[in-house]
Amino acid sequence: MDPQSFLFRGRPFLRFPRIDPHQPDSPFVVARILSGRYSVSEPFAVGETSVVLAARDLRTDRDVLIKAVRTDAILPAPPGVEPNAWRIEELRRARHGLQTERRLLVRLRNADINAVPHPNDFVYDVNADLDAIEPAMADREPYLVLQKLSGATLEAVISQEFPRGMNALDAVRLLLPIVQALAFLEEPWQHDAGPTWHVVYQDLKPANLVIGPAGRATLLDFGGCQVVVNGVPVLAGSHTSGYSPPECHGPPRVLLPCADVYTIGATFFHALSGLDPIALFADHVQSGRPPGEFVLDASALPRRTPPPLRSILASCLAPRPSDRLADARQVANQLVAWRNSATNDLADTP
Repeated sequence: MDPQSFLFRGRPFLRFPRIDPHQPDSPFVVARILSGRYSVSEPFAVGETSVVLAARDLRTDRDVLIKAVRTDAILPAPPGVEPNAWRIEELRRARHGLQTERRLLVRLRNADINAVPHPNDFVYDVNADLDAIEPAMADREPYLVLQKLSGATLEAVISQEFPRGMNALDAVRLLLPIVQALAFLEEPWQHDAGPTWHVVYQDLKPANLVIGPAGRATLLDFGGCQVVVNGVPVLAGSHTSGYSPPECHGPPRVLLPCADVYTIGATFFHALSGLDPIALFADHVQSGRPPGEFVLDASALPRRTPPPLRSILASCLAPRPSDRLADARQVANQLVAWRNSATNDLADTP
């Protein structure tokens, strides 16, 4: 993707004319050197509402990733709403989500949870696309600078190396640190003795996990989290049909941590079986059945899946929230107990 170069306020900028291949009119503009420090090269990944850029930290001479809001992805204003006012409010909401993502990453890394990327920096710079719409906003576009990750997504690893599913013990060893990270994320917390936060990650799936050269998983994209502060939803977040529980379909609602429990079960289901829940969901909808009635069935796991692990995953994938394990902490505890038991059994085998 070759960018177009242009000058704005005497500074070089890059315009990527079509950053999203699924949308013909999806330009993205960014300064060639952000905040006088980060030299942008090309898009690294593109999401529905954000883009991750590959860049170089000129101060440390290291590669980094920079996450930014996609200003082209704002939905059209509803009938009766002034379009420009709607766009400005939606941009403010998206920026707040990026700031919240940084806060969550800082909290996790400060707790020595290394299964998430390190938030290197949070900077502001000019957004040339907004200058004619809202100059005050144009001067304060936020960018989240993250450590550069190496490896491939778990989705790609399953597709290329484990089309019929992974070994159960290997899958638990790989995903347990992620479940433990979610367990910490779900714990209510206060920021500087202020309001109480409740967070549900909501969008766990193999595409959001990067497997590094050492075989360790890193959880990405905290922009999909649902955040509730003092009982008031401040970020709705997002979910992926196929991996998300039935309660994520239909009218928006405040989710309980057991919603994450379902996504944990769905991610294990994909890893152990090689079957993609997104494709299974598409088949379900194409058959004319309501989206909210789709659930994954633990009985469809391979016969080689150990019965105790199958039981844990069945309790994760229960359609009714009250029938699931309550939160990621309970899932982690049961996975640890099963892993230790299975490891001991292998050690005792002559």
